Amino acid sequence: MHADEDFWYLDVGFRLGQVRLEETSKKLDLRLDPLLALDAVGLFDEPYTPRNRKTDWGMTTQYLGIGRRETDWLTWNFYLGYGFGGDVNHDRVALINIDVDFQYNFIFTGLTTDLYPWGKPKHANYPNWRERFQASRPFLLSGFEIGYVRARGRGYVGLAPLVKIYKDTQSIEDWLFSYLIGLGWELPIDDRCSFAASIHYTFHFYRPEEYNGYNITTAFRYRF
Repeated sequence: MHADEDFWYLDVGFRLGQVRLEETSKKLDLRLDPLLALDAVGLFDEPYTPRNRKTDWGMTTQYLGIGRRETDWLTWNFYLGYGFGGDVNHDRVALINIDVDFQYNFIFTGLTTDLYPWGKPKHANYPNWRERFQASRPFLLSGFEIGYVRARGRGYVGLAPLVKIYKDTQSIEDWLFSYLIGLGWELPIDDRCSFAASIHYTFHFYRPEEYNGYNITTAFRYRF
């Protein structure tokens, strides 16, 4: 490929999020701590919550992007992603039932500009991994993102089969607008494919104490 040749590329991968969740943590403390305090002898397991999912790097979304190489040092990338999941906690001792459940849905789309200070890596059929790593290049990225998150949490304590002692449901629906900045690395595999990994920090304009945080994206890149 000539250095001045432009091309399009497709990214398919995953994103791992590490957001702050300060408001969520306060709500969990407010609602779960009194219930757990009643279980002085530890009969019930502590429920798996969004805080645990964050600690375990479980906030994962699928990632799909399309981009274009404009110059040897500049590309742009339009992408979208979606993630969903839930945590179901059901515990029972004798006639006492405790249910603590969470559901999550998140969709996002954005546009970034990637700058390669030392030029983009050259695609070729390299004979070994040493030459592939030698041809790899770092890049800087920045851009804007729009997202929508919906989540619900439900807590229930009761005596089997019909006596309700405690029930609480909390839900959120937020539209998110953010600016991101980060750095990454692209490793060419052959004359068409490469592997790209990046880490960026997202600055949210709405509820930053909840949604600001780091994101790691890994993607298989195919040029066409």
